[in-house]
Amino acid sequence: AGQVLVRQDAQVRAIDVIARLDLGDGIAGPADRAGGGGTAFGAWDCSGFTNWAYAQNGIEIPRTSFQQIAAATPTTNPQPGDLVSQNGGAHIGIYIGGGKMVSALNPTQGTFVHSVNAMPVDGYYTYR
Repeated sequence: AGQVLVRQDAQVRAIDVIARLDLGDGIAGPADRAGGGGTAFGAWDCSGFTNWAYAQNGIEIPRTSFQQIAAATPTTNPQPGDLVSQNGGAHIGIYIGGGKMVSALNPTQGTFVHSVNAMPVDGYYTYR
């Protein structure tokens, strides 16, 4: 399985997710795919993944996508590490730049890098 590398910069920029991902199989193994509503590594849902990724940098964010959006600040200039809200807030991921994001999708697809345009984007949010 792949690994997500995260870091926190001097400005306490939320997450700069630079992938070293196994894109063919995602982060999670076939038995531990996303979509189960969990927060454990590889068994997470979308907001469980963002919660985990931020926690790797000592940044506590709420558990659900709606709570994460409500606690963050909207931005029109997304930077790597900002949250991407999709489908009316029902889906959330982490922007990595270049129109791409990383998120936990579903049990079949797992967690991987994909276009922000894969689903309707509601907005970008930051914890700067």
